[in-house]
Amino acid sequence: MLPEPNFRVRPDEFVGRTREIDIFCQALQQGLMTGRIASFAILGDWGIGKSSLLLKLAALCSQSSFAMLPVFVSVSTDIPDYLRLAEVLLGQFADVLLTAPKMQARLRAKLRNWRFERVNFGGLASVRESPRLFLSSGSSLLKHMLTEVWDHFLRSPGLNGAIFFLDDFQNITSISKEDLALMIRDQFQWFGIEGMNYSVCFSAKPDYFARTKALADPAVRFYTKFYLELSRSKRHSNMHV
Repeated sequence: MLPEPNFRVRPDEFVGRTREIDIFCQALQQGLMTGRIASFAILGDWGIGKSSLLLKLAALCSQSSFAMLPVFVSVSTDIPDYLRLAEVLLGQFADVLLTAPKMQARLRAKLRNWRFERVNFGGLASVRESPRLFLSSGSSLLKHMLTEVWDHFLRSPGLNGAIFFLDDFQNITSISKEDLALMIRDQFQWFGIEGMNYSVCFSAKPDYFARTKALADPAVRFYTKFYLELSRSKRHSNMHV
């Protein structure tokens, strides 16, 4: 009997997963020194606590000692391509950044205008000169927009970078898992090379990398992987349910 996933643990009351939390905190500390935080994959069966751990890690990175902006996205099944994924990430990123407590009112107003003019694509795209006219791929869109944010908005509120927390990454089925993992790897590796401290942490089913050719594949090695299992005590108690 697996734990009931509908009753998620609140991040501030989270217990367990000490090893994963310690590794994540060490990666944050190292990333602050090097300017490049590692990316993570949280893998496990449905109901094992992936979302709870993801929320806890998001809460940790926002602490003043790390000052990273957590951008949490519940990945839906209706994302048709990488371009749409990029739009979803950018929209949520801008919305979260607007709530940064140390952002000055003048800069917040400027960011709000940027969010409307540069990120809201949708039906207004035909009314104004949208970035989609010259940024036709998700990769180029993320590169351009996140570079703009890094240069003009992110550092002013005292933030050291941002981490995208993507829950249920396997819901994207329009792109093969191995291709999507490699695309994300190439994207965020580029940010690190260019001196921008962005990283990604996603949750998915335990077999997410199963079809990848070898463990030496760049799409696998790029992520620090947490394979979640029930604790021994829970396994023992469940055997008697």
